[in-house]
Amino acid sequence: MILSQGNFSGNYQSFGDYYKLFDVVAGEQDNFSPEEAKQYALEHNLLKYADNVRIVYTRFNKFGPANTMVSELDIEGNKKVIWFSKNPYLGTIEVVGSVLLVNGVQEERIYSTLNKKGIKRECVKDLYLAIEDKKLSRVCWYALAHQNQKEYNYLFDFKTGELISEYQYDINSNIIATR
Repeated sequence: MILSQGNFSGNYQSFGDYYKLFDVVAGEQDNFSPEEAKQYALEHNLLKYADNVRIVYTRFNKFGPANTMVSELDIEGNKKVIWFSKNPYLGTIEVVGSVLLVNGVQEERIYSTLNKKGIKRECVKDLYLAIEDKKLSRVCWYALAHQNQKEYNYLFDFKTGELISEYQYDINSNIIATR
């Protein structure tokens, strides 16, 4: 594939800068360090405190798309969650989305729903909020559980608590039930 006829003048300072914009980037490239996320949230007055920071994945897979999530009190005292990403080519930080926790289903309701499906609370290995679809701005609860030699992945709508998808895997990673 030819990207250019060789004219490297203009905005590109070097061959490396020119090609950086066209390199294919895969894997964990769109998140950044917890320190960067805290600093950004505080410097831009998005949160009053920024103590709870983690990487969240949007496909139940740590090799898929991810954002850096910061959750804490905002300036008005509301519990807020903000997701950030970093442009892998330019290195700029952007806010992907945010929600106030009072505007959606609380995690206790998700644990209750999982319990009704036979998943014990102590078997839930991870429960977190993430933006499931950036185009639709849909925020979801992601629940990952391990019980009875099976892995379970659940996706719940943040606003309604409705179960969106459910995957069950045996130990050999074969899907045995989906919704």
